[in-house]
Amino acid sequence: MIAKLSLISAAALLAGSSALAASGPTDPQIPHIAYTAGNIDGDAGKQALQKSQNKAVREFAEEMVRDHDAENQKALALVKK
Repeated sequence: MIAKLSLISAAALLAGSSALAASGPTDPQIPHIAYTAGNIDGDAGKQALQKSQNKAVREFAEEMVRDHDAENQKALALVKK
């Protein structure tokens, strides 16, 4: 499921990348890309918490969720600016 979500997200980003290739992402696009990537990683951490009983996996998943949620709040603030 995570692999499919990652592939779909990557395809969506690549589909819009032809315009970006010439000049690079715009200022509003940069936090949007970071936010989208953070959501994917945060969702993967949440899924790991739901499915895993392994202590090391759960600790890493909690760290991923916490860190990506914090970074997404910063990216979202930039998007709103």
